Amino acid sequence: MLNEIFIPKYIVCLIISYLLGSIPVAFIAGRFYGANIFNIGSKQAGATNVFRELSRRAGVAVMLIDSFKGLLAIVICRFYGFSDFDLILPAAFTILGHWNSPFTKFKGGDGVSTLTGLGIGIAPQQLIIPYIIIAIILFTMIYKKYSHPTIWGGSIGYIVFICMSIWDETYLNFSVVAGFSLLGLCILLHSIYFHKKHKENFKKKN
Repeated sequence: MLNEIFIPKYIVCLIISYLLGSIPVAFIAGRFYGANIFNIGSKQAGATNVFRELSRRAGVAVMLIDSFKGLLAIVICRFYGFSDFDLILPAAFTILGHWNSPFTKFKGGDGVSTLTGLGIGIAPQQLIIPYIIIAIILFTMIYKKYSHPTIWGGSIGYIVFICMSIWDETYLNFSVVAGFSLLGLCILLHSIYFHKKHKENFKKKN
C-alpha cells in the first residue's frame, strides 16, 4: 500500500504519469495534416475530433496511442510496486496531464481514450467487456455524427463495469472501483462542461 512505498519514488511516478498524459497526440496528428486541432471541429484535442475532421485512420491511431500512454503510466507504477488503490492517484495525474498539456498551452481533450488505457492497466478483467461495448457505441455515434458519443458510451459502459466488478468471478476491491469511478465521473463532468461552454462546436453536420 501507499505507506509502504518510498514517497520520493511515488512523487517521481506522479510526475512521469502527468508527463505521459500531457503528450498531445491529437495535436501532433493535426499538424501532420496541416491543421491546428484547436481550430477545427469541436476544437478539442481528442480522437473523436481527429476522426471526424481529419481522417478516420488518424482518429483510430490517436485513440490507440492515447490509450497506450495511460497503460504505460500504470505499467511503470506497477514496476515500482504500486497496486490496487495506489494506482488511482497516478491515473488521476495522467488524466490531468491530458486535460492540461504544457505543450499546448494547457489545453487538451476529455481523456476518454487515456482512461481506457489506465483501466486496462488497473482492472483488465473487469473492463474488457465494458470497453467492447463502449467501442461499438463510440464508433457508431461518431460515424453517424451524433452528439455526445463519449457520454453515452461511457455511461453504458460504466453500468456494465459495476456489474462485472461485483461478479464473483471478477470481483474487484471496492476502493479500486470507487477510485476508478471517480476518475470516470471527473471525465464525464469535464466533457459536459466543455460541451455546454462550446455547444456551437458540437452541432450535427448534415
